[in-house]
Amino acid sequence: MEILQLIYAVFKLVLISSIFMFLGFNATRRMGKRNRYIVLLVLSLVLLTAFLVSYIVDCILPQGDVAYYFSPFIYHVLIITSGVYFIISLLLLIINFKNNDRFFKAKPVKKKMVYTVRPKEDYLYVFYRYEDNLYLLKDTHSGIKYKLKRGEFSDDALKKINDSANVTEVEDIERSGMVTVDMGGHDEVFYCYMIDLSYPLSCDYLETVNMSKLDEINFMDFDKFVILNCLVKTNFDERY
Repeated sequence: MEILQLIYAVFKLVLISSIFMFLGFNATRRMGKRNRYIVLLVLSLVLLTAFLVSYIVDCILPQGDVAYYFSPFIYHVLIITSGVYFIISLLLLIINFKNNDRFFKAKPVKKKMVYTVRPKEDYLYVFYRYEDNLYLLKDTHSGIKYKLKRGEFSDDALKKINDSANVTEVEDIERSGMVTVDMGGHDEVFYCYMIDLSYPLSCDYLETVNMSKLDEINFMDFDKFVILNCLVKTNFDERY
């Protein structure tokens, strides 16, 4: 019976810290992943610091037979729980940085220009997604097609495209594949990107298309092929 009472007491104390973390998680649900993890890390650190200071003031500093405001057991459980949430938030933030920042990559891949015997022109094919909405060119219902200059790197071109579309923060940039189009005397190679956003996009030349309405849009076959393959993340390499 005492063991069950102890488990119940620990559960109630863990629930107290968990409520604060749940409120913080719910309040940041519209933020990007990185910003959400930073807020949760700060919140867990504040809770941990508050419980530690309270424990020191209530249980360590008083001398003699002084009644505790709360028992040391309560403080111990609250401190451990807050510490666990702090460690989890810190690990999630580190993983997010590692997956998205080149700073953490031990051996960055050198960018190379690859030339073939057959003449070719390189393009980026880019469109945006926020939750269930896609952002496509209004006139053609397609992604943005950007011709790369000789020696221009994809990162620099993507920055230009994002600046032009008023994109200030992205949640994830993923190159889903490439398509080579035979133009007769030369090839056009499209490197296809779907960029996930952490907020709704407002851009004069882009339209919002809900994914549930894609079958109602009059796509060109090429655009339909690229967009659908990017959405299902097939990592395609096709000759069209």
